[in-house]
Amino acid sequence: GILVVDDQPLTRMVVTSLLSKACPESTLDIAENGEEAVAQARKTNYDLILMDINMPKMDGLRATKAIRASERDGSIPSSPVLGARSVPIVAITASTYQHL
Repeated sequence: GILVVDDQPLTRMVVTSLLSKACPESTLDIAENGEEAVAQARKTNYDLILMDINMPKMDGLRATKAIRASERDGSIPSSPVLGARSVPIVAITASTYQHL
């Protein structure tokens, strides 16, 4: 399955719509912030996590560090697809920055 983590409803809708067409066999789960992502990753073996960088409560970098720590201490079991490898976590963002 794939976990999509983003605090913006429009971004979640676009990403899940694209993924459901590109990967119709995959289960798609949603988390709205890093805290939810860590909690879901601890109870579900994901094949891929798409993680927004800027979110309230816990940002994507802190959530990724927490997920990696949980993998190391065994509270997140190995993926059945990936074996002993860590779940891939890909950063996503819909933000734009104006360069000065």
